[in-house]
Amino acid sequence: MTSPSKIVTMKEKEKNRTTYFREVQKELKKISWVSKKDLFMLTKVVLGATLICGLGIYVADVTVQNALQMVYKILHLVIG
Repeated sequence: MTSPSKIVTMKEKEKNRTTYFREVQKELKKISWVSKKDLFMLTKVVLGATLICGLGIYVADVTVQNALQMVYKILHLVIG
């Protein structure tokens, strides 16, 4: 059986919800957001870094693939 102290009325739930969202709104106002200029610059940096890393992975993949194909061809010639 639930005790009377654990029963929460709808008004209390609504009050808790309202309080929560007000506190969230206050906290969001405290945040120092980046400017649009900085946001675009940082987005370009991230996209550039992603492109460079992707190209590096591609080059490494092609290099390993070609090396393995050469090893396979040499082994095929030696072993038959």
